[in-house]
Amino acid sequence: MNQQTKKEPKLRETVWNDIRHGNIKRTLLQDLKDLYEFYIDSKTRDRLDKHGWFRRWLSASWRILREAILRLTPGRRILLVISVILAISAGSKVDQYDDGGTVQFGIEFNTASYALLMIVLMLELKDKLLARSELETGRSVQIALMPEEQPRIPGWDVWLYTKPANDVGGDLVDHMVISETCHGLAIGDVSGKGLGAALLMAKLQATIHALVRMKKNFPWLGKELNQVFCRDCLPNRFASLIYLELCPEKGRIQMLNAGHLPPIILRGFKTEEVPHTNQAIGLSAKAQFKEQTVDLNSGDFLFLHSDGVSEAQNKSGEFFGDNRVLELVKTFRYKSAEECGKLVLDAVATFTDDARPTDDLSLIIIKRKG
Repeated sequence: MNQQTKKEPKLRETVWNDIRHGNIKRTLLQDLKDLYEFYIDSKTRDRLDKHGWFRRWLSASWRILREAILRLTPGRRILLVISVILAISAGSKVDQYDDGGTVQFGIEFNTASYALLMIVLMLELKDKLLARSELETGRSVQIALMPEEQPRIPGWDVWLYTKPANDVGGDLVDHMVISETCHGLAIGDVSGKGLGAALLMAKLQATIHALVRMKKNFPWLGKELNQVFCRDCLPNRFASLIYLELCPEKGRIQMLNAGHLPPIILRGFKTEEVPHTNQAIGLSAKAQFKEQTVDLNSGDFLFLHSDGVSEAQNKSGEFFGDNRVLELVKTFRYKSAEECGKLVLDAVATFTDDARPTDDLSLIIIKRKG
């Protein structure tokens, strides 16, 4: 079997494509903003905002440079300091006379400075690429843990979706076949972002799978999940969770809501929220949990989402908000669950425009079919 060899990218073509299609101005502005927010904490940024633009720029530049140097390894920090010293020294010429000849050491100092700086940059890039590779592997594992296809449940139209804000995320969306007459669905949000949240999400998912088939009732399930999280997880880490079960022949949904956003029911063109009555998982080892039930008739919807929808932000810092979510749900009537999901995603994408996502976004849309 013939295999096509993968062409290596050419430097000149890559740079030229960046110039033509890279949207350089927007990309650079976003990078500078990310740099500012990464190295300077929110309290310091608030103080800097009270200063004039020149003083703010000068102070921010110094703080970013200082923080960048302090976060380097000792060896790289020394190389960078030497590089800076050599760059400053290059401004003055030191002449040595030998048989009437003149040697300008300033040029050699300058070249050495650039060489050391490039070594530091290449080492940092190496670390970043290794971390990126590990995150991509983690993302692949996380995708493998998610349902491979949309649930097919007689009498129900169900659509699931999740997208992390970064390479890996802390949101959980899952479907479990409990028996021929019972299907389980879960949506959760682990506090924090990134790899730490993703690892705790995987633990939460595995614990749910281990417990649902032996559960006595929903309060028991909530108590067991909570004890595992309180026992094994880091302090100040918790997870909101909705676990529900539905049966093909019934319109009743049994549900455990542990501190997650209220599910929204659409009946006709009217919406109502189902407020949670339980704490999030992991907040208190003594927490007690209660079961809730929801009855849906033909054409009714149950909409579950993470705060990546309601707290999506545009470039001005405005939130998408709960009111927009409710107005969207009112337009679900006569649509399929998948159409409703794509409607929500399009609305959020239009609102945020090119703004970078600030949180993972997850959806479960359930429609009772006739």
